[in-house]
Amino acid sequence: MRLGDPTLATLARALDGDADALGTLAHAPERIKGHRIASALAARARAVGVELPAAWQQTRYRAAAHHLLLDAALSGAARELERAGVSFAPIKGSDLAHRIYASPDERPSGDVDLLIDAAGFEAARQGLLDAGWRAVTDDPLTERYLRDEGYAWQATGRDDVLLELHVRLWGMVPEALGASLLNEASDAPDIASTARRLTLAGAFVLAAVHTWLEPPPRPMLRWWELERLCAHGEKTEHDLVTPVLELCERFDLSFPVGLACRVSATLWPRNETLITLASRLEESYAWSERRVLAHADRSGIERTPLGSIVLARLLAGRDSRAGWRSVWRRLWPHPAIVARATPNTWTWPRRRAASLWQ
Repeated sequence: MRLGDPTLATLARALDGDADALGTLAHAPERIKGHRIASALAARARAVGVELPAAWQQTRYRAAAHHLLLDAALSGAARELERAGVSFAPIKGSDLAHRIYASPDERPSGDVDLLIDAAGFEAARQGLLDAGWRAVTDDPLTERYLRDEGYAWQATGRDDVLLELHVRLWGMVPEALGASLLNEASDAPDIASTARRLTLAGAFVLAAVHTWLEPPPRPMLRWWELERLCAHGEKTEHDLVTPVLELCERFDLSFPVGLACRVSATLWPRNETLITLASRLEESYAWSERRVLAHADRSGIERTPLGSIVLARLLAGRDSRAGWRSVWRRLWPHPAIVARATPNTWTWPRRRAASLWQ
């Protein structure tokens, strides 16, 4: 697959500890900007004796310090959810930073993400508010958006760490995916009595889908996370191929997961798990999905926006929570989204949209 950005191949070699690649990047540190891997590169440069830029080491120190805040926030939120009797599972960086990386600071995270049992949302929210957490937004439009279309309630804690309670997952995936992943997760008593830990396959599928939710150019961290998950699977003797294929078939996610696997397999061509998943998942692509794949092969993955993936899945009749609403929402956003984007400009379209939803 054509990647579009030749720097990605150098970044992949550097993450594998290649001294030449690390030296190249150390002399041109601007090439890693936006890729969110400076901390990981600092660890690898130190291990192989490459003189690292001071900015990389500073990034590593900041990441380590921020993870202490995130861990404290996660512990506090877990305590309140346990008191409320709400089942939950850390997801994304809140799960994987400690699970698949050599050190948590290698996986920068901006907030704490928890997938919760939707039936316990009100109890969870009230428990957190009573404990001193502050809702980021608290108005009728935002509440309506969360109930109808949104997926996460946001709050900040004592150290201004952002917490996201995911009552469901993103619009491009089926409605039932979040609840199913939570039900199939294992108990995590080291976090809380009501805590769960996603299966490795579930975490992989979430990571693969999440790569597409960021606009191009996508950070190298996203592609590397899939490789790290595969490496962790091999280390712990977990078969990832079979359960990932089963999840993708059950929830119509072969295309976004398979395409992400193909990108990562291009960067790590000796990773048999990524190669196998990319090949097996591609077998079930519909004609519209194959068109997007062909375009990505010709033009580069950075010319493949989320909209192309969503439209290809809709044309293929794939299941998703948002469905065709995701198309017309690009033309007519939900009033809460408009209000958030333009908080001080009450134009007629905003007033009219808000009046229709209140």
